[in-house]
Amino acid sequence: MRAMPHADRAPCPGAGSPSIHLRSGELWCEDVPVRDLAARFGTPLYVYSGAALDERIDRVRSAFGADAKICYAVKANSNLSLLLRMHARGIGFDLV
Repeated sequence: MRAMPHADRAPCPGAGSPSIHLRSGELWCEDVPVRDLAARFGTPLYVYSGAALDERIDRVRSAFGADAKICYAVKANSNLSLLLRMHARGIGFDLV
């Protein structure tokens, strides 16, 4: 994978997180070019940023307090890797 200096980063409109950004006009997720992921895994491809997920969890905790019970609706996305990461951060789950 190619590495580029962080100074080359530009916001990606609509991404909602600096973890998903542009470098020289190319889409990156954290420090990985999405083009390389597509070449390796094929398309269509769902790409998630662990840093963006952690950022969102931190924002929710900040808004509701450290003692709040935060639960994720699994029916929205049952990707096991995402669920494991959320569980490790103390997130509970709403199962239907």
